[in-house]
Amino acid sequence: MLKEKRTNWRFLDLSGGGQNPEEILRKERGAGFDLREEAIRVSLLNVGTGNHQFVLTFHHIILDGWSTGIILNRLFEVYEEFSNGRTPEIHVHPPFKNFVKYCLGYDAKAEREFWSDYLARGEGRSLLPLKQTAAGEKKRGDRYRLSVDGGLWLRAQEEIKSRKTTLAALLYCGWGLLLHYYNGYDDVVFGTTVSGRNVPVEGIEEIVGLCINSIPCRVRATGNPSLDDVLRRTAGALREREPFENTPLVRIAEYGTWGQATQWFDHLLVLENYPLERRLMEGDHGLRVGAYDMREVTHYDLTVGIEIRDSLELEFEYNPEALEPGVIRRMAGHFVNLLAQIIDEPEARIDDIDVLSDAEMRQIIEVFNKPANLESTDETIASLVAIQAEKTPGAAALVFEDRMLTYSALETHAGILSAHLQGQGLQAEVIVAGLMERGETMVIAMAAVFKAGAAMMPLAPEAPSQRLLHMVNDAGCRLVVTDGRGVLEASIPGFSGSILPVTVGPGGGGHDVRDSAHGPQVSPGSLAFVFFTSGTTGAPKGILVEHRNVANVSRWYVERFNIGPGRKVFCLSDYTFDPSVEDIFGALSSGAALVQARKRLLFDPSACCRFMEKHDIYLVNGVPSLLRELLPAERRVRGLKVIISGGEPIDEGLKDRLLELGYTLYNNYGPTEVTVDACSARLTEEAVNLGFPIDNVCCYVT
Repeated sequence: MLKEKRTNWRFLDLSGGGQNPEEILRKERGAGFDLREEAIRVSLLNVGTGNHQFVLTFHHIILDGWSTGIILNRLFEVYEEFSNGRTPEIHVHPPFKNFVKYCLGYDAKAEREFWSDYLARGEGRSLLPLKQTAAGEKKRGDRYRLSVDGGLWLRAQEEIKSRKTTLAALLYCGWGLLLHYYNGYDDVVFGTTVSGRNVPVEGIEEIVGLCINSIPCRVRATGNPSLDDVLRRTAGALREREPFENTPLVRIAEYGTWGQATQWFDHLLVLENYPLERRLMEGDHGLRVGAYDMREVTHYDLTVGIEIRDSLELEFEYNPEALEPGVIRRMAGHFVNLLAQIIDEPEARIDDIDVLSDAEMRQIIEVFNKPANLESTDETIASLVAIQAEKTPGAAALVFEDRMLTYSALETHAGILSAHLQGQGLQAEVIVAGLMERGETMVIAMAAVFKAGAAMMPLAPEAPSQRLLHMVNDAGCRLVVTDGRGVLEASIPGFSGSILPVTVGPGGGGHDVRDSAHGPQVSPGSLAFVFFTSGTTGAPKGILVEHRNVANVSRWYVERFNIGPGRKVFCLSDYTFDPSVEDIFGALSSGAALVQARKRLLFDPSACCRFMEKHDIYLVNGVPSLLRELLPAERRVRGLKVIISGGEPIDEGLKDRLLELGYTLYNNYGPTEVTVDACSARLTEEAVNLGFPIDNVCCYVT
């Protein structure tokens, strides 16, 4: 430990232009300190035309920002004395040990009780939208500054007086609500740096040393309160916290239940209101200060400095490896927007706050959510397939193993079965359950049900009998079409409705789909599908899907992935999984061939790859876990060009592997409630993302 160290001044003459002052400052900031040798450095740079840059670099272990103002003010006073031929008087400041002695005399019991209660029952860390950084990658020094509008600053000062609150409460409340907006928590914690000067120590404002402290600040907004309520709560909590603001963070960590102190917050908010600027900028000391700049380096990825002068200045100093410049700019704008709402709309509820700027709102509505493509809104599934069958009657529509059905044959079989269903009394929008294995029979049954004006609810034969019974009863199904009576009776014991076995071609003991007919009018708003959720969080829930939704996603699918005559789509998904809808009707509405295989093929990756190459598959659509197992890691499947990943997140490793093999890779996302897809992204070497909304779908992030 250095008990005494004479400070050496460094003088550099840069008036000749040989060196760049900014480069010297950059190196100075990055030099660091060996505290066994020094903790402070002073440089004076002659930059020409009578101007100088005074550079004071110090380790925070000996000084804080408030002390810097004291030192510089005294330095300028000494300069003035010497300039006037006088010997400066020695000015003795109150010793720093007085502050240390006060801090050591804390009430341990009261301190523990306060911080234990202050940190109890929290929702956890309130994080910023940081990128993950590897060890050793962190780089500091990027800054973004924003001046708060003068009118807003004046209104803020007026409201602070009228509401009998403080500027700190307003700023902390605004930042807490911003974290609430970003994280969805009603109870947030973030880091704040306090001056440490609000203590009963004689001459505390003149003490030179490290009095600041970084401590947690908690903003609670439970129960959807008004903005004014949150402000008042925050102000009250700050008053209660004030006597304990000098508690070291390591000791606070012992009182809390959230783990290490460094895990509580990933950024700091610093209110910089020490008495420095006015005395230096306006003082009569023989020197004229044109500008000043202060930079502090912390181990946090973001430090938000709020300078309180005649105006309110925000300075975001951030690690560019963790936060992008665009994120910082938006964050600063969101913070100011929230402050304005707290000031101007005190009775507004926090559920109604909106941090977005007008430009961001336009981007969401007009750019991200592109104008609707209304081409598909007046169509039904049956009409899409029928129109395509007229265009390409002899083209392959369905391929199952080694069997092929043309578009003309598909329409004929579907029409015959539809007539039979109507003859059995099937009416429009009645829900029909389809309990079938993979194959052309299920697709024909779907088309027939749609022609009859009814809706299809796909069921998996391997599903537990109780789940199947729950779904048919919940949906009110009185008719089940199946590819075998024995399958149905074994799967849903106790079902009391009608059973219609269906086969393609002669024999099989069921209804032969080769007899004739036309169905009723079906509107785009008619019910088409019922899909049940997995039920992992409770009982399975039925989702109703209209014809217009399926027609819309099918139209988009065809255009997005360039599906058409001559192309073959391999349907990997079970019928009970809604992505099968876009594969089936995207193919059948475009003239492409829908290729299917028995489920057991998917458990033999080598055989599955041979199958895809034999049938010249153009596109596969599956969940990442299945794609990882089916597609070879060392080579590309011959003929396969487009891969769609959906249903679960795709990781960067699988994405990179598929792109390196030359596939065109897409990431689709959407809950069943919006019919298969809401967003789609063509993936590149950049990070996996959700892309943009599909046609006629708008997406909003809340």
